[in-house]
Amino acid sequence: MSTIADHIWVPGIPRGFGSEKTERQWLDAITGCKALKEVAKDGGDAMQRYSVVLKFIIDPHSACYGPRYKKCGPDLDNLVKLTIDGLSKGRKDEKELRIMPGDNTVMAISARKRNVESGEEPGAFVTIKTV
Repeated sequence: MSTIADHIWVPGIPRGFGSEKTERQWLDAITGCKALKEVAKDGGDAMQRYSVVLKFIIDPHSACYGPRYKKCGPDLDNLVKLTIDGLSKGRKDEKELRIMPGDNTVMAISARKRNVESGEEPGAFVTIKTV
């Protein structure tokens, strides 16, 4: 097992599926992350398989989330899907990083979310390994 991205911080407001505008904001945060850009290769190895660990830090009181999310924030599964799309050759467009050649090469996912603590910014930590 080889580590490709080790606990890389992606600042921004984690988003799941919703409007194209809100999806694009989170995808832009992922693709704009300098540390992730450094590990992005030419689409990853199509024969390789990957393991992804995602730790989302959300502010459920953010005006960016609707009223139904005020307690726990957006659905974790939707946060995961959009983030994996941003890290791989996803469904959106040519802006994805392509650290992995596609989301079908992800063999294991560990994900969790928690609310921001005082003085903390929202975002996500990303770890990617080969398996």
